[in-house]
Amino acid sequence: MPDASHPLVARFDAAVAAVEAWWEELGLHPRRLDRRELAAYPGRGAVKGWRFAADFPGGLRRLDVIVTDGFPFVPARIALVDRPHFLTWPHVEKDGVLCLFPDTTTMSVDEPYDGVAALLKEAFAMVEDAIAGKLEGDFRTEFLTYWNHAQRGGGGTVLSLLDPGPPSRSVRVWEGVNQTIIAENDEELRAWFRNAAPKVASSKIKPRAGAFIWLDRVPTPVEYPSSAGDVYALAERNGAVDPKAPALAKQIRAALPHVDVVHHVAEVQELLLRDDDPLAGVDLIVSALGDWPAESLLDEWHAAQGRRVPIVYGWTEPYAAAGHAIAISAPGDSLRAGLDAYGTPHLVAARWTQDPRRYEPACGAAFDPYGRRWIPRPGCVCRRSRFSASACRQGSAFRRRTGRAHARRVRRPIRSRAGRRHSLAAEARARPGRGRGSRPGRPARSSDGRTARRRRSGFARRAPARSRDGSPRSAGRVP
Repeated sequence: MPDASHPLVARFDAAVAAVEAWWEELGLHPRRLDRRELAAYPGRGAVKGWRFAADFPGGLRRLDVIVTDGFPFVPARIALVDRPHFLTWPHVEKDGVLCLFPDTTTMSVDEPYDGVAALLKEAFAMVEDAIAGKLEGDFRTEFLTYWNHAQRGGGGTVLSLLDPGPPSRSVRVWEGVNQTIIAENDEELRAWFRNAAPKVASSKIKPRAGAFIWLDRVPTPVEYPSSAGDVYALAERNGAVDPKAPALAKQIRAALPHVDVVHHVAEVQELLLRDDDPLAGVDLIVSALGDWPAESLLDEWHAAQGRRVPIVYGWTEPYAAAGHAIAISAPGDSLRAGLDAYGTPHLVAARWTQDPRRYEPACGAAFDPYGRRWIPRPGCVCRRSRFSASACRQGSAFRRRTGRAHARRVRRPIRSRAGRRHSLAAEARARPGRGRGSRPGRPARSSDGRTARRRRSGFARRAPARSRDGSPRSAGRVP
């Protein structure tokens, strides 16, 4: 990590001290993890951690709390040290880290202990349910997660033209070097090639027979086929799968070829804490992250830098009912001005009678829907804000007027399904004699909120975690 005088490092140290002070007040004395123990979580970016030991049905089990250098903006993670073999229990990843809340759940960045307490509360309840065998059905409802964890199938792309429904039936399969196409019959397959790849000679389209197996029940890990014999038995029983930053940078270059564009694919905290300061000297930063932990961290960094370079945030609401953009450039401005500590916006253009969020059959996988046909109008909003910010950088009086108008109108980065890796595109060093600007690229997915999936009782001083609609979670006991 950078020197202790760095503002983000100071915020990290203060958050860690606050968590440890609460544990001390509650009479809890978890042991700090050493370097070797932190190294047991490769790829997690763990820089500090603590270990609890607690009684569960069947005996003592240890749990680790680990945090990255982005804490408290990036929530802590809980790992189960004493656990059964991988894929015996759902929601337990290979290194023991627990999948507790949907990715769209936010924690207060102002009360770091509250977030840690909520995670521990959920972890204790989840382990108790797993021991009791109450979570077996989650293997089926989140099938994609566990199927991918089990590493079934090859590494190529499979494109299905089938109607995904019963009955089990014979199908036609074409296998290329990197892609496999599955169709109901040869005519459908050849028609697809005529439209998608007209240069492919018909002599190279040589489909072969295959089988589409419709299962009445989603299998659990112990039922996953591991050999050709397993697949045959399964068929017999049932009667018969662009990273944002480069894409955004590519769009900006195409629209503004006179501008030098640099993109970064990294976790936001890694980018902002690098010693070489890769964002030094840029004229404009475009953020289409749509992720509250990442963008709150970016906003904090922006404030520490004195807002010396404008940042344009862009996002859409569900079904792209409204597009929003805001340019933050003046020292007194802040992305946080339009949101509470949990990332809940103060203003939305459309509210839905039913929750618009969609959930995939995977652990924590949620998104808000919109498609290509809904994008053009919201995209224009972000483009206007982008060009305004570029003009501001050149000293135009349009700067203040634009910034305030957008702040009043939108002030909200609607949250999306948050991936572990975040992307950020920075526009750098406009060439002499040319204008500056950027293009929004893919808008961030939105969120009107949903509470966490699980119903638990357990660990907390008070209810810290909140869902997108701002409803608090229940508090419980401290172990």
